[in-house]
Amino acid sequence: MKKRYSEYVGYNYSKSDEWFNPQVEWDTLLFIDPMLLKNTNIIEFTNSYDKLINFFSNSIVKLESNIPQSLKENMACFEEVKEANLGFSYDSNLGSGLAGKTALSVLNNINKFVKKGLFGIEDFAEISLFDRNVNGDRITDMILNILKNDFISYSCRIAKQNSFPLKQFKVRKEFIFAEMRWDYDMVEMPYIVNEKNMDIPVLLIPKEFLATSLYFNDDNFMDWLYHNDKDYIKEVFDYNLKADIIANKKKIMEDIVENNRDDILKKYAEDGKNYEPYDLDDDKEIVNKIYEIANKFYNDNKDVLLVRNDSNSLLPVKDVADLLIKYLQTVVTDKKGYELLKSKGNMFIAEPKISKFVHILFDARIKDAGFNVDISPETNAGNGPVDFKISRGDDKVLIENKISSNPKLLQCIDEDKQIHTYLKQEECKDAFLVVFINKDNDVDKINQLSRKAEQYKENYNIYVRDVDCIKRESASHR
Repeated sequence: MKKRYSEYVGYNYSKSDEWFNPQVEWDTLLFIDPMLLKNTNIIEFTNSYDKLINFFSNSIVKLESNIPQSLKENMACFEEVKEANLGFSYDSNLGSGLAGKTALSVLNNINKFVKKGLFGIEDFAEISLFDRNVNGDRITDMILNILKNDFISYSCRIAKQNSFPLKQFKVRKEFIFAEMRWDYDMVEMPYIVNEKNMDIPVLLIPKEFLATSLYFNDDNFMDWLYHNDKDYIKEVFDYNLKADIIANKKKIMEDIVENNRDDILKKYAEDGKNYEPYDLDDDKEIVNKIYEIANKFYNDNKDVLLVRNDSNSLLPVKDVADLLIKYLQTVVTDKKGYELLKSKGNMFIAEPKISKFVHILFDARIKDAGFNVDISPETNAGNGPVDFKISRGDDKVLIENKISSNPKLLQCIDEDKQIHTYLKQEECKDAFLVVFINKDNDVDKINQLSRKAEQYKENYNIYVRDVDCIKRESASHR
């Protein structure tokens, strides 16, 4: 079971601590917003925003110079900084970062938009409005790569103040423009020893930098336009409804670029926005406390269907997966676990959060039952990642979690979608599709999916299972 950093080092973490307490080796869906970094009073970061601007200024000079393409690509290689445990990988910290032609394209676009006068280099974060390759995760990758030294210094100060263990690790620290290379060095960092007895370095990130979404994203901007600049929308596009603006946001952004509407962007940036970090204590989006929620629920229900015997370690992996899913179905339905998986009204929380909940339950049950299998996340192969793989050597099974209200549910086992992609990639025969149902009229979707799965049984076994999350008056359920 992956644990929080404080649990590994035996520290009584509290709300008053200024640093984020990550679940080490599992990302949390949080990002570093550069606008929060800009005005900080934390001593290690007082010059950090200027360092970001200097990096992008120097990068633009190098992009326009006559140097080999390989050196430019190396400069734009913003690898995943897994020590921070931030980003989209709900049950790992092995993201893909931002590199190669995509990263160079981002830098070139910053240069293009600065030259057009849409924003200044000091406002580089506005690139996330115009470039579909830039989101909170990739902005975070860029910040952590460029400012690695500052985050290491901060982490070490916090560690020394609290007597947390420190150890030397070789890390990539900063980019040296004079030599066009990233500098690597042995540095002291906080760390934990994981279940495999491996030393894992950890960066401690100030809570005041963290957000669940960047202010400069096109959804926020479209909402602002609707409430603050209807004249522009009406004159140029003849739109009156907010739905029209949202549906045509790409067209609107293209017009702003083509006609250099920097006046609109300046109004947006200066419109009294009070940049604030995400409230981790309240955690309305349940991005952080899903760990505690799942752990408590498992510990309250760990004995349900639990059978311990020596033969469990020899069970075929498919049988183990079947038992895990039966346990999930029982505790979510009979023990009202579905109440933890819903937010507003009867709506489910996001699928990645449900998958993290499931992964935590499965990981704990595997250990308690002595199943002798590994459970691991799958990285993205292009069509979206399958949630996780359960394996023992070459014996393996894939598991994908979906909610019944997902508009693409009925297509998810089609031949060109992710389950098939991963079955081929893993040379695997079996996969389980686990569907969480919150409405009676979604029940027939299970039958439709099962009929679809039958079409592929000559090559693969795709088993469709449902988890009943429908609140019922009596104890009986389907």
